[in-house]
Amino acid sequence: MNHQSSGKQPRAQKRKLNKVIFFDIDGTLVGNGTNKQKAIKKRIFELKKDGLILGINTNRPWLETKNIYKNFSFNGPVICEDGSYYLLNSKARAIILSKADPNLRHKTVRLIKHNKKLANYKVIVGNNKKILLDKKINNLIFITSSRRCTASIYVRLFGIVNQKATRQVLSILKKELPNTRVEIVPRNGKIIISNSGVDKISTLAYLAKKHFKSNQVIMISNDENIKKNFSNISFCGIKDSSQTYKNKCSYISHKKGGHGLIDIINNDEQILMKRGK
Repeated sequence: MNHQSSGKQPRAQKRKLNKVIFFDIDGTLVGNGTNKQKAIKKRIFELKKDGLILGINTNRPWLETKNIYKNFSFNGPVICEDGSYYLLNSKARAIILSKADPNLRHKTVRLIKHNKKLANYKVIVGNNKKILLDKKINNLIFITSSRRCTASIYVRLFGIVNQKATRQVLSILKKELPNTRVEIVPRNGKIIISNSGVDKISTLAYLAKKHFKSNQVIMISNDENIKKNFSNISFCGIKDSSQTYKNKCSYISHKKGGHGLIDIINNDEQILMKRGK
């Protein structure tokens, strides 16, 4: 794969392409050795001057996303909570997809609090995750309150992840919640509950078709579960992206972290040409 830049194009030519670029957050804009934020912000500023639309596609809720959106000065849509809803810009109202349950987190909290098998757990709903390290709390179930259409559940025993306790809570949730409507999976020391038939890539494809039909849409990430082919999206990854995601990418940078992200942005013309082959 050729990673060499095709050279800067005149701004008038770039405007004609009407590109929309979406960024994942975790492992892309933040974390994963992303130490080039100043350079990334500068490049984003230049892309906006060239008429490009830049947005975010993340599993995070909007409350945890808006500061990052503002920090990088994005000007485009935001897809949140694993595709459950989107905002066309930071000031627009959230549009919830028809398959997403707007009360899923509330239902999950109620279920856990009223389940007798979990009566010995202290259930806390909030956003201050420092409590997860509290060694004074014997049995803790912490549920983030910033979510609405999904649920993020942490199980801790004296401030430590306990696999047996996590499996117990996971088993109860799977019995109580209808598996035709939700997906419940353990991930990185927590339990994630999301809506069946809804994911961040499908929502991106829907958004691209509904609002950006005449635009070229690019998605930059380091790891995505892409269940089928999407002809209206060009996927891009960095050197340390997951192999399963790389298999779906039209462009993979030979650089890691923030350096890789900048490489992708600088080669956006080449990315679109490769997709057309």
